[in-house]
Amino acid sequence: MEATLSLKPNKSLLDSHFEGYKLSLDSLPIYTVELEDVGPVQRHGSDRSDRFALHHAKSYALFNYLFRDPWNVHRCYYFGDQKIFQLSVSFDETPLKLEVQDVYRIPPISSEHQTETGKEYNCSVMFVSESLAVVCDGHSRMFLVNTGDRKTCIEWSTIRAVPCIGGIILSILDKPLSNEIDVALWASNEKQSIQWITITEPSIEGSTTEPRIRVLECAGFPDYLALSFYNNRSYIHLQTVGAVQFISDSKFPEFHSQSVTSIIDKVIDSAEGDVNVIVNGKSENLPKYSWTQTEDEVIAICKAEGGETLSKHNVEVNMSAKKLRATISDEDVVAGELENHIDIDGSNWSIIDNILEITLSKRDKGLIWNRLILGSTVVEIKCSEGDTDQCSNIPFNTQSLEACDSYPEELSHLVSINGETHEIECSVSLGSHQVVFSGLGSSTDPQLICLRHDVDALVWRPAIDGDMVAWQHTATFHAFGYVQASKQERKFTLAPEDYSYVAVADCRRHIYIYHQPSPLQSELRNRKQSRDVTHVAKQHVIALDTNDDILGLNCNSNCLFIITAHRAFVIRIRNE
Repeated sequence: MEATLSLKPNKSLLDSHFEGYKLSLDSLPIYTVELEDVGPVQRHGSDRSDRFALHHAKSYALFNYLFRDPWNVHRCYYFGDQKIFQLSVSFDETPLKLEVQDVYRIPPISSEHQTETGKEYNCSVMFVSESLAVVCDGHSRMFLVNTGDRKTCIEWSTIRAVPCIGGIILSILDKPLSNEIDVALWASNEKQSIQWITITEPSIEGSTTEPRIRVLECAGFPDYLALSFYNNRSYIHLQTVGAVQFISDSKFPEFHSQSVTSIIDKVIDSAEGDVNVIVNGKSENLPKYSWTQTEDEVIAICKAEGGETLSKHNVEVNMSAKKLRATISDEDVVAGELENHIDIDGSNWSIIDNILEITLSKRDKGLIWNRLILGSTVVEIKCSEGDTDQCSNIPFNTQSLEACDSYPEELSHLVSINGETHEIECSVSLGSHQVVFSGLGSSTDPQLICLRHDVDALVWRPAIDGDMVAWQHTATFHAFGYVQASKQERKFTLAPEDYSYVAVADCRRHIYIYHQPSPLQSELRNRKQSRDVTHVAKQHVIALDTNDDILGLNCNSNCLFIITAHRAFVIRIRNE
């Protein structure tokens, strides 16, 4: 059964007294090396039909051409002329040594391996372990590659080739205590889809088994996708703005396509049979109440049956910090324990156009509710064209909001899907928590997702809580949610595995680095707030000596890697 979760920040990782970033005039050492042409760079793809679609921009124009090695953080990789090049930096020499070497050549593609659609994606690589990697050529082939010890920069060798639909590798997982490797690729052919391939390493005798291939339809290009393995179960976690539907599973040839959807398009029927809500759709049998929410409030809408006129004489509303009961003509329309606490002083109710509207002020501002009443199956109604009769008027003037603060037109969710049952085990409504960035962490953890929470940017990871998948708040970039929104030319955003800073790369030249607060050598006094200042967060603004487009960005705790079509740059962040 699907569990609906809320993202609950760890308050110990928040700082309500954060005063912003101070521009640092300290110069950071920048090292550069000339590159062979990076690419071939696929900026648009061969199909012109969806060139102006958002998923097309994310998969081509915003593609990151620099690939990080979680096991060797001072080495990155890029493609050039069907080769993989290693870009490495050595801190043991003075001055710092920057080297480029080719380590692998992709086998030439034959005519029978061309994709039916003729679509060509950028090549991609992700690392499985200290000596294994998976490479996709962007056409219809994927390779399991033996890299050896990547610190010595030896030539890689192909272990086996696996057919695929082509596309971009988004996540990879080496299953513990087995010889299986899970790979997730995204592609857009007739529809956007994710191919989840499980391959096995060849045995000592050299024998191999056929890969297991699971295909899911998705809406657009996911801003986040991660594979994980908990309690002997495989999961795929992804951010989605629409339905996620399993199409096929080679392990179960009899499997028929069934809709595995996010809450956005889910039809919920109550056990009593009196509730039948279709979100973003219509229904003939509406519940006795519907509800929606903003960052600060939850709004419940109740209608009288049979055209009864509502007034203060036949309506009664009682509420406490955790309970709500509303009756019309002595009949309960909404009653029970609330999912979260409310502020009684800021809550009220009114009758507008013969509709009872109950406005509940959230005690925890910004917390997204997944249910109004605990145990209820009535999901939130999203305001959209044609559904205005089911939703309250927006209780504020949207023209007063800046573009970065506006509520998204399409609400997204984080869903965790069991790879064996093909069912969603948990989902999280992101509401207005916009995705700031996603990326790799350490070699042992699943990929992370960074979400805007008010003005901050909070880092989350999938984890296990008992027998359920949960989301763990692991780090905070103070005020960065609002800072990033001001970067209109931004192309890439990333943070290292220790979250010591976060970097933003513009389309050209400019790099912005925002450090976590660090202690001062001597304390300062904030006279306005009458308190001592012991930490300060620094900001660096760097202009690269090039006018070429920035094609890739990667980072570790000590340095930042940037590549353009002809040059690579390494910015040394700290001297440790």
